[in-house]
Amino acid sequence: MKKFLSIFFLILCAVAAAAQSRYISSSPMEDEDSFADLGGAGGVMLLSKNGNLSINVTNAPKAKIVPRGARRDGYYEYAVIVDRNETSEPKIEVNRRGDINRTNFVVTTRPDFYRAYLIEEVERPIHMEDQTAPNDAYLDPSAAELEFTTAIAGLSVKSHPSLGATVETKAKTGDREISITSVKIPIDRIDAARQRMETAQKAYNALNKRLVDDAPSTGYTPTDSDWETLDKLSEQADDATRDFQKLTAIEIFADGTNRLSVDISDLRPRMKRVYGVLLLNKVEKVYVTESSAALAEGSRLYALRDYANARANFEKALKAPDVRPDDKAMISSNIAECDTCIKYEQQLRPVLLKMNEMRKTGGSQAEVVRYATHAIGGFTTLNNYNPNDFYTGRIKRLNEIIEDQPLDIHFTVSKWVNDYSGFFESGRIPNVEVWEFTGDTPPAPKAYRTEKDFRKLVGSSSDYKLVGVTDEKGEIDVHLSRKPGQMPTGLIFRPVRLNDNVGTKYLDIREVVDGATGDYNKRQFRLKMYTRTNK
Repeated sequence: MKKFLSIFFLILCAVAAAAQSRYISSSPMEDEDSFADLGGAGGVMLLSKNGNLSINVTNAPKAKIVPRGARRDGYYEYAVIVDRNETSEPKIEVNRRGDINRTNFVVTTRPDFYRAYLIEEVERPIHMEDQTAPNDAYLDPSAAELEFTTAIAGLSVKSHPSLGATVETKAKTGDREISITSVKIPIDRIDAARQRMETAQKAYNALNKRLVDDAPSTGYTPTDSDWETLDKLSEQADDATRDFQKLTAIEIFADGTNRLSVDISDLRPRMKRVYGVLLLNKVEKVYVTESSAALAEGSRLYALRDYANARANFEKALKAPDVRPDDKAMISSNIAECDTCIKYEQQLRPVLLKMNEMRKTGGSQAEVVRYATHAIGGFTTLNNYNPNDFYTGRIKRLNEIIEDQPLDIHFTVSKWVNDYSGFFESGRIPNVEVWEFTGDTPPAPKAYRTEKDFRKLVGSSSDYKLVGVTDEKGEIDVHLSRKPGQMPTGLIFRPVRLNDNVGTKYLDIREVVDGATGDYNKRQFRLKMYTRTNK
């Protein structure tokens, strides 16, 4: 009887997992790309409406994966930070916790820069097959052609307006259920965009070499105008690269499907490529196995915050004789997240006990607030790893305890540079303006890259307010309110033009509060501002 019940339980768990399974896809979100102080590391920022993703970097075991919680627009952020000495092209694997469906993609990273990707779940997954034959060709000497054949109703094929492509769809002769979409592409548009990108990058590289690499040996001291010109050239190079990438990507999608992208950057005149676009054949397999059942149960317990038992089930899934080899990395990632949550819960217990003791025995308000502040930090981290009403409710109540107390943060701003030996601190930065931003959507990096653009930005909106300037030691006290609606969205640190290449930095207020240390009434935050490099 016990054996029968065990088999029934395995089947039940596996069927539940299969029923909840949905296809997951990934696609670049170039508008969300951003600079960041990562100590020379490369970054990938994953954005999703799902706060329960499991993420693994298969070719970088030392990669840091940091859930950052929900933004105001409802997207959850997951930061992936990879040491570029380990790999500059991380292979990222993402799935819903406990779900066998996953998306895999490779990202080419840049130092101190986040490349953003959207992670979506779709009901009608599609995929594309290259069906080009060796003798396929397009006769126009100035253009190339893409041809998409599909039985999917309402399939859209979109190109960038600047490409000047001609898109035509018609039914297949003899079978009106099949549509053929032809995209005729003028090659001169691609060549012109490539030339603009290469020219802009060469101009930036040349001036960057003269100001950053050659200046120390030649004795030349770059002027403010030099740095502003370099900023402008950097912006032009980034914009030209982004424009080229957008121009050379053809998107294919239909209602309720994921989006596919075809890279046409290598097209040449007279070339023709033929693709078939099909619905992915989703086979809802019922894995009646020890590994899949343990994985499903571990995911269920994780959602219930039973991390010890969730971990035990993930361990069981990992060690099961029928575990699939390509599931091992994902399961190991789940185990590591359980360990993180267990650690934070263990750290929270004495803090909460002490806070309650202080409240019952008449401890000082300062002591109560200090412990409550520590507890908020712990619950916030747990909520980032496992978004949950339990945690948000605790955070809300703790905030109500301390919201009448001021929040003062002491910032120390230092300059970090990178040479052959790596990153090192090169003194403090005085005369750094600190601005509060109270709007909903943080400004794009290019909006404050140059002095002129920054002044235009802060002068055009009441969302920006100058709150102070660092002293000769690179230090400043910033006074904030903890009350709901009065906390700024973020802070902008703007060095008054230095004779080096230090850029303006934006910090989300969550990053500031979570990263500050010390006593509740005078938190400490050490801000590193890096010189830009072209590595």
